[in-house]
Amino acid sequence: GNRGDSVINGFALDASGNAVPVVTLSGPKTTLATPSGLALDAAGRLHVADGQANAVDTFAAGASGNVAPVSVLTGDQTNLTDPSAVALDAAGDVYVADLPADTITVYAPTASGNTAPVRTIAGAATELSAPDALTVTAAGDLWVANGQTNALTEYAPTASGDATPIGVIAGDATDLDTPDGLTQDPAG
Repeated sequence: GNRGDSVINGFALDASGNAVPVVTLSGPKTTLATPSGLALDAAGRLHVADGQANAVDTFAAGASGNVAPVSVLTGDQTNLTDPSAVALDAAGDVYVADLPADTITVYAPTASGNTAPVRTIAGAATELSAPDALTVTAAGDLWVANGQTNALTEYAPTASGDATPIGVIAGDATDLDTPDGLTQDPAG
């Protein structure tokens, strides 16, 4: 996604230079407002954190053009206020970072519409502060990049409520400065 734009472009793995996107999601049917976080599930569906729309949009595998999402997670019960990132675990659970709310909400793989999260990580003990990126390891641990405190926090697979991180990477030696991206190597 292009932060602040309602277009998502995908490029071939070997793309270079002034490459033309091989996939573009754009237009009124997409309902995209400000897509910022993207994740692919095992079936190739694209999950999009759409901040200003307070939604997570899911597009069919291979979707391109002015196409509607196959599902949209949005509404008061979702507790989404400005989702900034999305990730999936091995079971397909959907993790959403909500930047202004300092929360991580977790939804069942089939969640759609105005559906409440199955778990929420929030509170002072979590050390969440402007979470802007996240990833879930093969072991199920959740890692979050916190932009306001320049820290990476790690949570146990079943973390819920005011959960204390099981790991924190922070401090001057880390050279972290408003981290807004996070991934892991294939070895975990």
